[in-house]
Amino acid sequence: MAGLSAILPNDPIMRKDQIKSQSVCLSIIRHLATPFLILFLVASAHAEELRGKVISIADGDTLTILDASKGKHKIRLHGIDAPAHNQAFGSKAKQALSERVGEKDVRVVWKERDRYGRIVGDRWINREMVEVGLAWHYKAYSKDKKLAEAEDLARKEKRSLWADKEPAPPWEFRKKERERVKK
Repeated sequence: MAGLSAILPNDPIMRKDQIKSQSVCLSIIRHLATPFLILFLVASAHAEELRGKVISIADGDTLTILDASKGKHKIRLHGIDAPAHNQAFGSKAKQALSERVGEKDVRVVWKERDRYGRIVGDRWINREMVEVGLAWHYKAYSKDKKLAEAEDLARKEKRSLWADKEPAPPWEFRKKERERVKK
């Protein structure tokens, strides 16, 4: 108890007063901090909107837009993963995305950036790429039921990449490529 004597005085009356004042201070802090915490959580959950012209397509799930102030923004389409450029259907997925949004003015709704700094954005095209069989629903990052339904339909109807006997998901393809390069 020697260590507590520096914090709590030996006088029981003074100890009660000090504990009571600490309790009052904590209560005040809690009451003042709660609205700010709620405001922070609401603000961080709020989606942002970005508008611009699509100026390049990297692959079937990544594009770059130029906003009105000439700022470039790399967009990773949320919840989908398209075949890599050197994978079966990779160039077809890139071409399909380019035909749909290339050189067009778009609006992207987003909440976060991925580990590469790209904006992770939602657009109608996300679901369409899955529906036509040129992207997987990326279930590790999305629980979107509409994307899951779109993939189920594309698989059932053997659209594009689902016509292959054993289509390789892009995340597995990338992993094998990294392992191959390491050897």
